[in-house]
Amino acid sequence: MEFFTDGAAVLRSLTSYLSAESTHILDWFHLTMRLTVLQQYALGFAQVDAAGGKALQDGLTSIKWHLWHGNAERALEKILDLDDILTTHQDDPLVAKKYSKCKPLARLLADFHTYVEQNSGFIVDYSERHHYGERVSTGFVESAVNQVLAKRMVKRQQMQWTKRGAHLLVQARTKVLNEEWEDCFRQQYPGFRSVPAGPMQMAA
Repeated sequence: MEFFTDGAAVLRSLTSYLSAESTHILDWFHLTMRLTVLQQYALGFAQVDAAGGKALQDGLTSIKWHLWHGNAERALEKILDLDDILTTHQDDPLVAKKYSKCKPLARLLADFHTYVEQNSGFIVDYSERHHYGERVSTGFVESAVNQVLAKRMVKRQQMQWTKRGAHLLVQARTKVLNEEWEDCFRQQYPGFRSVPAGPMQMAA
C-alpha cells in the first residue's frame, strides 16, 4: 500500500500505524507548491537585481529537476547554494532597500531546506513513476476538497457548521457539482420544472 502525504510527521505516523508494510511517498504537489512560492519571490528579487534574480530562478529550476528525479541530496546542496547567492546579493544596501522581502525569502529557503531534509527518505524518482504511469501526486484530491469543501466552509466566511449540517451541505454541494441536483429536487417535488425534451438551442 502506498500513502501520499504533505510530509507532516503526524501523517507519517498515522500511515505506519494503519499499515506497517506501507510505502510513504512525499506528494509531488506539495513539493511544487513550495517551489512555486519561492519562484514568485525570485521574480520580485529580479526586479531590483537582475543577476541575482536570474541566479535564484536558475537555481530553483535545478532544484526542481533534482527533486523530480529523486535526488534529494543534490537538491539540498542546491538550496544551500541559493542561500549563499541570496546572502551575497542582499548585502548590497541598494538591493536591501529596494527589495524588502529579502529576509522572508531567506526564511522560506531555510524552511524549504528543513522540509526536504526531513522528508528526504520519502522523496522518490517521480520521473520514473510518471514514465511508467504510476501516481506521483494527489493534486486531484486537493482540487476536489477545494471544490466540495473549501469554497463553502472557509473560516473567512464567518460560518460555523454542526457535524450534521456540514455532512448535509457536502452532499448537496456534490450533487450540484455532478449536475444531479435538479433530479434529486424533482423526486421531492414532481411539479418542479420539466426536463427539456432535447438540447437547448443557443440564443441568437
